Amino acid sequence: MPIDAAYRRGLLVVLTNPKAALMWAAISMFLGSSQLGLLEFLAIGVGASMSAVVVYGAYALLFSTGVALRGYRRFFRMVDGTFGIVFGALGGRLLWDGVKHLTGLRA
Repeated sequence: MPIDAAYRRGLLVVLTNPKAALMWAAISMFLGSSQLGLLEFLAIGVGASMSAVVVYGAYALLFSTGVALRGYRRFFRMVDGTFGIVFGALGGRLLWDGVKHLTGLRA
């Protein structure tokens, strides 16, 4: 995959991440309910947006380099498997804690 295509793909993935959108919506709701004036609220929004573009743009640029692409191709199964195991375990723990809470079980 050419570097510019990898950059666009990475940037698109990051910018369409629903977790990030929900986080920013929650932050906006929190700030909106505070005593900030309109200009302060807009300044925070513009500053956060510019920060996100710089940070996520840098991530996309960094991970679209040839070294990163070759490294990921070499280790993608191990990386994906590790993340799958870790997030699966975390999800299982959340589920178990929820069941314990709902049923009143003690560990």
